[in-house]
Amino acid sequence: MRVYLARLIIAFFEACQMISATSARHQDIGHENVLCIDDSTSLSGVEQEQIHSVPHTPTTTPAYHGKSLPSTSHFHSFHPQHIQQSSQQNQAPVQALQFEHSARVTQIQDKFDDVLQIVLRHSFWSEFPQQIQGFKMRTFRDMLTAKADGTITCYLYKCREFFSWLKKLNLPVKLPVREEFIATFIVDKASVSTSDSTIITLASAIKWLHSLVNCNPNPVDTSIVQNVVVSQKRNLHKPPQQKEPISFEIVQSIAHFFGNPNCNLMQL
Repeated sequence: MRVYLARLIIAFFEACQMISATSARHQDIGHENVLCIDDSTSLSGVEQEQIHSVPHTPTTTPAYHGKSLPSTSHFHSFHPQHIQQSSQQNQAPVQALQFEHSARVTQIQDKFDDVLQIVLRHSFWSEFPQQIQGFKMRTFRDMLTAKADGTITCYLYKCREFFSWLKKLNLPVKLPVREEFIATFIVDKASVSTSDSTIITLASAIKWLHSLVNCNPNPVDTSIVQNVVVSQKRNLHKPPQQKEPISFEIVQSIAHFFGNPNCNLMQL
């Protein structure tokens, strides 16, 4: 028991010594800070000016491995190098789209060259002003692709069929085509068609073909062609047939047929 009490007393005295040493250390630090403040206030004006004239060293953090922190100033955000890089990045998608557009137009021109050569022989393109001759094909390609690819392909197929029909009858294959020829072609094709959509597509294709040579008025808009189109649409139009509504007798017969104990879901 005495040994235990002696150990407690010794531990108590050691704890008191540690507390006193810690408090003394804090007092020394506070005293040093006071001395530093007093020393700075006692400096002359020249010495203080020398202290403030020392260049500021940018702070560093371990995350940047000794490098200065990145700047977000207005000057750096509008540096010419940054502007050049951003402009190049913006031009890349535009150039890709232009290349895709050019490749698509070239494919269409190669596939339907026979039809497009007839268009280019028209005076609107053959007599294109010499001052803007360098923009001729670019303008033509833009007019050609004003519609979707699927629509252009469908129209060019119909125009090729129209020109073949003209050649077969020894009619002049040139634009603009006379309106009586167009009306006769629609009547001839309607005799072997089963849907009014064929007539609508033929008329739209021939009208688009004449728009490529800036034909005004368009021969498809004349009265003879419009009357033929409306007449053939009415002849070929098939109104939708309404289905017979479900009656009470039909429902009752279904219930009687599947409502016996021998029926199961496999019979439905």
